[in-house]
Order: sequence, then structure tokens, then C-alpha cells
Amino acid sequence: MDKFEYNDPDGVGPGTLGMWVTNTSYLAQQFTPQCNFALSRIVAMIRRWGNLGYLVVEIRSVDGNGKPTSEVLLTTSILSGLIGTSYSLITIDFVSSISLTSGVTYALVLHTTATPDWENEFADFNVGGWQVNRTNSYSRGNGLVSHDSCASWEYVYVEQEGGAYDMCFEIWGSAEITHVMPLGSYRLLPGKTDGPGVGVEGIDWQWIGLNCMTTIRRLVAVTNNKFWYET
Repeated sequence: MDKFEYNDPDGVGPGTLGMWVTNTSYLAQQFTPQCNFALSRIVAMIRRWGNLGYLVVEIRSVDGNGKPTSEVLLTTSILSGLIGTSYSLITIDFVSSISLTSGVTYALVLHTTATPDWENEFADFNVGGWQVNRTNSYSRGNGLVSHDSCASWEYVYVEQEGGAYDMCFEIWGSAEITHVMPLGSYRLLPGKTDGPGVGVEGIDWQWIGLNCMTTIRRLVAVTNNKFWYET
């Protein structure tokens, strides 16, 4: 498995500047793959205050303005207790994977299931936090926040810092391998002289077989550092 897109922590200050994540305040990070691959894991710099219920992790499509849509391409969730009470990189694996296309923008979306308790005097508000990156901006997407459960979105802007920011995240998966069946021999049609690459298939020439390979099945066995096979 490889890391394809990322915006790692910048190490500025105590590293605690983040945005609230709740059951109605959704956070998102756009990302745009540079190659085709199958996404199956994300990593995010997150923490919790109190009980989140579940942290819900989604990969969503985006609209023409780059804002996450209601279309969830991939989703999973993790228990609140698996998230620490200080910011750290948390690895989250999906049960399945989703094939992503080079040059197409997607959104990584986080939200919780618990209702915040803003009156709690011990500051365990039942909310999560997703750390922002203040210096090393991700160039193929932006951080976004929705305060109405994904109905509308705006860019992440930290007023006291004076700028818009991206979130700390990593996108992991496996490169997609294209299997190409080797083509075999061909024959020229009567009166024709041009083969593949010059002539037209079916008019000048035609394949006379899928390939020229012969497949042989043999029984094999391996034990005690020895290898036997049927001849």
C-alpha cells in the first residue's frame, strides 16, 4: 500500500490548532489524485473531547464548485474510544476500496454521531478536532467546513491566524494494474498488403488467434525447503 496524496502536520507551535468536528459541523478536505489508484485507507491528525459516539469517515464526490455532494463513494466509522485526547495521526482502514481517477477531485469528509454538550464544565464537549496545516498548503484541494450537516460549505478560515487552511491528512491505496492480453498472429486478407498499424482490421487483415501462448497445468508441491513439480 502506498501514500498517494497528503498534507502532513507542519510542526508550527504546539500543533493544537484545529477545527471542531460534530454531528452537524462537518469538515472536509478536497484532494485530486495524480494517477489512477484504489483508495482503501486514510490517515488524519485528529483528537476528541469527551464521547464522539462514532467518528464517520467518508469519501464523497464534489460538485462543479468543488464542494462535497451527498454522494458517498466510500464510508466507515470508528468508535470514539479509539481516538486520543490529544492530536495524533489516526489510521483508518475501509472494509472495501474505491477506484479513483487521475485529475478528478474528491472530498474526504469527517463528522461524528454524538450531540455536543457545550454546557459541560469540564470541557468534555463530545466533539472532535481535525488539525489544520498552517504553512504547508496542499496544492490540489482545499479544506472545507459545513455547519449544517453538508447542506452548504465554505472554505476553512481561521480568523485569528488570518488565512485559509488545509487539513492534515493522508490518502493511501494501491496502484491499479492494467492487464493487457498479448495479441497473436494475423493474416492479410486477399489482395491486401497492409497489416496492423497501417491497414484496417477486417478490411486489410484479421487476427487468427487471441495469442500464441500455450497454457500447461502442472501439479506442484513444496515442503522442507524442496520444490517438486509434475513433468
